[in-house]
Amino acid sequence: MNRDSFIKFLLMLFLVLTVTQVSYLYIGTQHIEYKILTAGNAVYNAEVSIGICVDKVPTIINTTCPTNISGGQNITCNFTANIDWNVTFFNSDTGVPFHMINDSTGEFRITTFEGEADNHCHLLGNYEFFLWADTDNTCGEDVNFYIYPLEIYEENDAPIFNKTIPSMTISAGTDVGLFDLNNYFYERDCGQELTYSASAGSQIFIVIVGTGTFLAHSDVCGISEQFTFTAIDPYNLTTTSNIVTIDTTCEDGPEAAAADSGGSGGSGAGSFLPTILCTSLWECTDWNECSKKGVQIKNCYDAGGCSDKIYTYYQNCTYHDPNDCIEEWECTAWDECRYDNTQTRTCTELSACNTENNQPAIIQDCTYIPTCNDGIQNQGEIGIDCGGPCLPCDTIYSPTPIEKKIILSTAMLLAAFLILSLLLVYKYFHKSVNIFILRMILGFIEKKKKKILLTKDKAKKILDELTKIQRTIKNDNLKKKAAELGIVGRKFIVAITGMDLTFTKETLILKLEKKNKIKDVMSKVVLSLFYRFRFLETTKGKVFKSDLLITIEEIRELIRMVSNVEIINKGVEVKELAIKNKDSASVVIKKQIYNTYISMHFDKLEVSKLKYTELMKEYEDLEDREKDYFYDDLVRMFNEIKYLVSISK
Repeated sequence: MNRDSFIKFLLMLFLVLTVTQVSYLYIGTQHIEYKILTAGNAVYNAEVSIGICVDKVPTIINTTCPTNISGGQNITCNFTANIDWNVTFFNSDTGVPFHMINDSTGEFRITTFEGEADNHCHLLGNYEFFLWADTDNTCGEDVNFYIYPLEIYEENDAPIFNKTIPSMTISAGTDVGLFDLNNYFYERDCGQELTYSASAGSQIFIVIVGTGTFLAHSDVCGISEQFTFTAIDPYNLTTTSNIVTIDTTCEDGPEAAAADSGGSGGSGAGSFLPTILCTSLWECTDWNECSKKGVQIKNCYDAGGCSDKIYTYYQNCTYHDPNDCIEEWECTAWDECRYDNTQTRTCTELSACNTENNQPAIIQDCTYIPTCNDGIQNQGEIGIDCGGPCLPCDTIYSPTPIEKKIILSTAMLLAAFLILSLLLVYKYFHKSVNIFILRMILGFIEKKKKKILLTKDKAKKILDELTKIQRTIKNDNLKKKAAELGIVGRKFIVAITGMDLTFTKETLILKLEKKNKIKDVMSKVVLSLFYRFRFLETTKGKVFKSDLLITIEEIRELIRMVSNVEIINKGVEVKELAIKNKDSASVVIKKQIYNTYISMHFDKLEVSKLKYTELMKEYEDLEDREKDYFYDDLVRMFNEIKYLVSISK
């Protein structure tokens, strides 16, 4: 019923009530009493037409894809649905390690490395991929979603011996550092360090220092012994090197003469008696502080006293100026657990660094225990904090006054007259009235403390996904990008409510009713956004690029409202859209909505209010069909502006 028809209806109602009122007054003055007796049964026949849609919503029921796989693998697998006609599979665009090969057969590829098979350490961890199946034959818009979990783990392998260790000659009576074993063994498993051991010799002694450097020592010249070196990983898998021959030599002295004469045995002028060797015990100091040149030093020495030599080692480091500010945080005790199973605390940075790089967590999960004085109807209570396990509820009886017919008809007449007068005023002055009411509401909004519903990490992740979608929108992929944008919007709602990704309208409404931090205009915004995102996920109609860009900017602004993130358009050019004379009324409305969000990004509140009031003027001139198209978006924007004004400083 349009406005004119409604006013005509009220005019007729006003006339009927006037006649009724006059009749009651006349009857009352004549003291005439009428009794109307009614008997019998009333029978109403109606003819009902029922349309039945015989179809089945596709559901992903089976897969050959594994839920865990080791790094360095490349496999293909399939998902299948419960129906086999005209099904199309979709998934969130994640790149490595999950790729769609064929959207009609549900074939996917899992690649757990990038480039070479050994380049996989950064991919280890747990993933969740969002999939669904759709068919053009379904009657409604219901879609069954499927979350595919995938764990990429490291499969431990033995160390690799990748380079032959050469034989060598050392001088007797000296400690010789030969080489670093890390140059000959390789550990392909992520984050593992190797340790080393060497086979024992009879007169040549091997000592491994630090993480792989080995020293050789012998007091006897002219001998030759063979050794092998073994690399050991943290799980005791081992690999052994080639046989390495180590010879000793003497430059001068009786040992050299004995070696040169080739003599052997235990007597004679050229005989050689080796000195008794002690047992070396090599120890190293800690690395010293990093120097301004970016170098750290440590010294290694023989604590057993067998050698007086000191070996100095160097490594690169990052120098930190002692004048740099070091954050020091002090936190209060955790608050009591709230009914949404979270508790918070306040943390203060004592060093005045003005940074939050090492800020401790200020919110954590907990288990709420209901009580009989928490102001919430729970634990089987009949009312709030009464009934069930609590004390019985009080029963309050409220008497209802009985009005005389004459008073009732008068009240109805006055109400109809008042409503009719207001509607007539509104009919001819609705634009001015609407603008006045809008300015009054936006001018008298109670200030509130900003509620942080979204962590910086989650906010930045969602912003990155929005930027990726915005940069890849093309005229030939609008439906795909609409579905992706709907999923990102769903992730935003999940991030601020803590629900599962497959939530429904009913579970969202229950969550909003229980969550204290969203019990204001923001709850209306979130519920309206849900319908918007569901439309983007499931629409089969035409999708406009302008609608996607508006939704992207709206989500960015909402992220700014519920988090501490201020820069929401990083790497994206931000500018308002120019309105041209040739633009249709609908195009003008869309551009004004987009420009209003841009002004909100920069906290231009007065500009945002002005743009919204101008937007409403354009809206009033639209046809009813066009008004229906924009109504939900404009109501949601109004609530968003109200919320932004309430939390602005």
